Amino acid sequence: MSTTEKKRQAILKKQKKLGIRPRPENAISRKLCLTKSERDRFTSEFPMELLAVETALVNCYAEHPELDDLTVAKALQAGIEQKQPAGGLDRFVFDRLQAEFITRSGIGYLEMTTWCDAQRAILTSIYDVSKLSGGYQGYLNYAAEFVGRSKASDRASSRLGLGFRTASA
Repeated sequence: MSTTEKKRQAILKKQKKLGIRPRPENAISRKLCLTKSERDRFTSEFPMELLAVETALVNCYAEHPELDDLTVAKALQAGIEQKQPAGGLDRFVFDRLQAEFITRSGIGYLEMTTWCDAQRAILTSIYDVSKLSGGYQGYLNYAAEFVGRSKASDRASSRLGLGFRTASA
């Protein structure tokens, strides 16, 4: 075993002893994430779909303040791979996202590939924001702030008579 590997193993052992969980960037598959250009394209083409996923996640976070980025990442990964988590909070988040998809697809404008891409975009954000924030809830706090601003913007837009893109747009 190399010196680097020994150091890594020692750090992991110490973290386990202290009860420190791995950060999301170590626990999620980077292969499921979008590239920067893919995420930028998706964000500009499907802002409402992205907001739907973020709103569902923020609502889960409001109900369960102990929710962390890693749990959300696992639920998103399960949703993208269409594999149901065993239980716990990741199952709760997974079920909430599935219910949101069923509601939106029932309206007739949302396809599964678009929903999966929205989840991939969020997973990419979790990977990026969690690395930068240094906290287990870095993405969730960021999303909660963003969704709060977005809801205020929605109310202002509706008062001004401004609408959002509809299914036929």
